[in-house]
Amino acid sequence: MFRWSLIFGKKRGERRTGSTVAGRAALGLFAAFFFTAGIISLVFILLKFSIPEWRANHNFAETTCQIISTRTAADSAGAKRPEIEVAYTVDDRPQTAWSTYDIAAVYQADGAFTEKILEEFTAGTECDCWYDPRDPQTVVLARGYTWFAWLMLLVPIAFISLGGAGLALAVLTWGKSTERIAATTQNTSNLDFLLPTPAAPAQPFPFVPDPHQLNDSPGTFLSYRLTPGTAVWSTAAIAVVCAMWNLAVIVFGRMCVLSFRNGERDWWLALFLLPLVAGGVFSLILFVRRLLIAANIGPTLVEISAHPLVPGGTYEIYLSQAGRLAVKKFDLKLVCEENATYRQGTNTRKSTRRVFEESLVSRESFKLGPGVPFEARARLFVPYDAMHSFKAGHNRVDWKIVVAGDVERWPGFERTFPIVIRPRKLVEDNS
Repeated sequence: MFRWSLIFGKKRGERRTGSTVAGRAALGLFAAFFFTAGIISLVFILLKFSIPEWRANHNFAETTCQIISTRTAADSAGAKRPEIEVAYTVDDRPQTAWSTYDIAAVYQADGAFTEKILEEFTAGTECDCWYDPRDPQTVVLARGYTWFAWLMLLVPIAFISLGGAGLALAVLTWGKSTERIAATTQNTSNLDFLLPTPAAPAQPFPFVPDPHQLNDSPGTFLSYRLTPGTAVWSTAAIAVVCAMWNLAVIVFGRMCVLSFRNGERDWWLALFLLPLVAGGVFSLILFVRRLLIAANIGPTLVEISAHPLVPGGTYEIYLSQAGRLAVKKFDLKLVCEENATYRQGTNTRKSTRRVFEESLVSRESFKLGPGVPFEARARLFVPYDAMHSFKAGHNRVDWKIVVAGDVERWPGFERTFPIVIRPRKLVEDNS
């Protein structure tokens, strides 16, 4: 039976309805818009500012000219620029042209700047000038580089980067289920084919994750400080996107304000600026929220007496939670999760199930102040019959220490610290 897809998603329990095709099409169109705008802006800035300025400094021919007259030119908004009429010779042919002083030929709101330049040139005197061999009527009396001709290139480059990344994401995920995308993301390291394949380290326990990357940080109170599983790169990526996006907003906003101030009223630029401002505000709110959460919910440190672990072993755990919080509930848990990736028809699905959870520390209704972190020590016992850590192509068993908090005025947080549990029998056989 034919059924219309929902354009807007609606959450029903753990399932969200709505058309993923429409969502990805919207993402593709949005990214294509920014990619196209970036290409057009890049070509415009290169042709209008950057390339002429580079050619004036490298390709223009130097000669001597005679000043004939000077004048002040003004646009419709009253901004001014100097213009100097000069006479010079090109290939034994006399030339007369109006020079805009430099190749930028920008109108300045500050009239004093224009007057100061014109005072440097008196009719009848001679000075150096540079003309374009392709068009001898284009002549300048000053060379050099301006910051905006090159700094403005960052704006279209940011647009092209963001739009290109969005287009690539839309194309790569088109027609694929959410579960298949998640499964593909886990194997992205296999796509890095440009890097040399490192030599495989000796692995005494096949299909057991290598614990060495989790043991490279010594602890202050116990042997090892565990590495957080939640990456800080997401916050850094948000900061970069926020900075680039809002830089584009500032540049285009300034162009829009100047167009209205000069009376030219670029309405197309104003319309183009509206979604850009909305995106900039959204990215700024997201980034500030991340910063506030990071500032108030301080760092979490977890140390362990030994690593990797084995079933039947007892270990000591040290926890330190900093911040300025009113905590409603705080838990430190040992957790095991099973992950499976499987095919169902043409779709690839991923299933995660928490099969073991044991509370090591639990506190309720307390406050954290600056410089006084919450500290706790606990005993961690790994059950004798615990399944060891396991990692294969489609199945995984993950053990981790989970720190979860429910705090007032802030969303709850959960930070994970992966650990590795080795098979007990194999450890005994190798010892």
